[in-house]
Amino acid sequence: SITLAFKSTLSILNRCINEDVWIEMLKSRNDMTHIYDGEAAKRLVNIILKKYIPEFLRMQTGILERYGDILQQI
Repeated sequence: SITLAFKSTLSILNRCINEDVWIEMLKSRNDMTHIYDGEAAKRLVNIILKKYIPEFLRMQTGILERYGDILQQI
């Protein structure tokens, strides 16, 4: 069923991502669309480099570990 597939996907993603960091990323993105402050932008760039990019890499690693064989067939 769709519900079971969705729950399975969430279970896998929860092992690949830190949900708190992803929520923070979304909040940062939403906040920055309405802030036109150069210093705030610099702070966000620093957070992106030190916190968000490593989280994307963590997700990539998790997905490759779980689905690497399938992805190579695509």
